[in-house]
Amino acid sequence: ELGDGGGRGVVGGPDTYGVVLERFQKLGLDEAVLDVAALMREQGVAVKRYSYLHIIVAAANVRPKEALAWRERALADGYAALEPAVGRAVLRALGSLGREEEAVAMFKDMRSRGIAVDSGLYHALLYACRSPATAGRVWRQMRAGGFQPSAYTLCLLLRASKADAAAAEKAWGEAVEAGAAPSLVCYRMLARIYAEAGKGRHAAALWRDARQRGLPFDADLAGTVIGAAADPALVRELYDAALRTAGGHDLPPSFFGRVADVLVSTGDAAAFEGLLADMKRLGVPPNRAVEDAHDALLRRPMFPGTPRWVIDE
Repeated sequence: ELGDGGGRGVVGGPDTYGVVLERFQKLGLDEAVLDVAALMREQGVAVKRYSYLHIIVAAANVRPKEALAWRERALADGYAALEPAVGRAVLRALGSLGREEEAVAMFKDMRSRGIAVDSGLYHALLYACRSPATAGRVWRQMRAGGFQPSAYTLCLLLRASKADAAAAEKAWGEAVEAGAAPSLVCYRMLARIYAEAGKGRHAAALWRDARQRGLPFDADLAGTVIGAAADPALVRELYDAALRTAGGHDLPPSFFGRVADVLVSTGDAAAFEGLLADMKRLGVPPNRAVEDAHDALLRRPMFPGTPRWVIDE
């Protein structure tokens, strides 16, 4: 046990603490890493180079502000060589705190000091980007440096453009043209952006593109795309296509709940009746979302009484 020597254990040296920090970090015990770091400071134990690395990476995951403070201590102790590993962690911490400008300034400082920039460092900076304009500048630097974009690169660009459908669409086109292969996560992200922007037909085209690329059916993507479609005819088309392409995959109740929400907004009672029939055929019990949608339709003046498709008690 590590302690203060006053009945709570034996004071550990820098190497002993270093072994403990490394073990805790490998186990993903970030809070434990920071507790040990605090104990080291309390006891005046020197922090060695790789101990700083373990502490800063752990802090970036759970206490971003502390990651910044520990980086300053590492630099003060002459451990600038910790970059870029520490740089990646600190940029992520700044991203978690929404401090885009500081992240950009830190990145520029690292480059001015001759620190080698790799794709991991660029990705950490993209994670810190909150505006499509800044993310676009970083993306252009990556391309100029000859870095090959990945699906993760595209996800980060979409993350920075989540409030700007046009910027997200532009980032998608450029990244794919440069060789990025969009993953299902990428498709889900862009579909949500289209949904928020009210671009139902764009979302539908995106779903078809995913199918053409041979990606497996994804109920979350299909549900998001259907939710984005405001036109009843398009909703029906997408829903029927989703059932056809689901194959042997079990559709979760949440998928039908999303569809039910859309049918309430469009007032398509016939399609809702078909939804209930499909759920019964597939052995999917109605969830709260479907039940609430059913009740909402019953309350509409155009549906007096209890229609024949009422949910069985």
